[in-house]
Amino acid sequence: MPTELKKQNVALNEIESLMSIADKYDVILIDVWGVTHNGVAPFPKAIAAYEKLKEMGKTLVILSNAPRLPGITRTRLSDMGIDDTLFDDVMTSGLECHEALRDRSNAFYQKLGTKLFHIGPARDRTVFEGLPYVSVDSVDDADFLLITGTDGWHFTTDIYNECLGQAHARNLPAVCANADELVQIGEQLVICAGAIAEAYCALGANDVYIHGKPDVSLFEKAHALANINRGEVVPLSRVLMLGDSLATDIRGSNRYGIDCVFTLSGVHAEVAPEMWTELFESYQVTPTYVMRDGIA
Repeated sequence: MPTELKKQNVALNEIESLMSIADKYDVILIDVWGVTHNGVAPFPKAIAAYEKLKEMGKTLVILSNAPRLPGITRTRLSDMGIDDTLFDDVMTSGLECHEALRDRSNAFYQKLGTKLFHIGPARDRTVFEGLPYVSVDSVDDADFLLITGTDGWHFTTDIYNECLGQAHARNLPAVCANADELVQIGEQLVICAGAIAEAYCALGANDVYIHGKPDVSLFEKAHALANINRGEVVPLSRVLMLGDSLATDIRGSNRYGIDCVFTLSGVHAEVAPEMWTELFESYQVTPTYVMRDGIA
């Protein structure tokens, strides 16, 4: 599977609806924030699109950098009117982080201590609750940082400068449960855990483990869930990713070797069409298709 990206001339293949290309694919991986909803409500065509794709026999897997377990994502979608009968499964970066903390299956996690300093809202504590870790109130008492997000949508990374500086002075490793740096809330773009992790790296920290797209592992896990739901192994050529972030959704799709739809409904919504090619080249990504709406 491809792991390196190459700068290419992008032939823009704009579509108006997934229905025009759906016959080419059996599995569709779907981002939520900026694609299915704007953080407040579903996009106007979202529910109808999910319904139509299910009628066509497609296997739909939510693939999200949400720093929480899939059950919470299901509940959040249901609260917005997107019932979990409209999709087949959910894979989140929060689940991958939870499993890594639980299993300590690689060298990075094996060397972590048990005392964590959590940067993020209380709702994200499910990432580590029930596991043999203690959440401490001071960076000075911590063995590592666990970054899941901000405590308020209006926050900037500057708010975390002091605690990040303290952590760096102690050479603390950091775990980030969400690679996203920006997310759409209504009409506003706000920072996510990935931005805080990048701020920590900018201080010189080099012992940071970031979960989520564009890492290939999350795509592999979502693909595996789709295979289980379909009862067959679906080849990469029959898998499609739908996402709004060039840095995560589209870059990850390119690395995994699957086709992708880039939607102009989220973090890049303000980019004019004449700037698309330049934007793709700046990220060194190649969307298979471009669609101006979210899922439609």
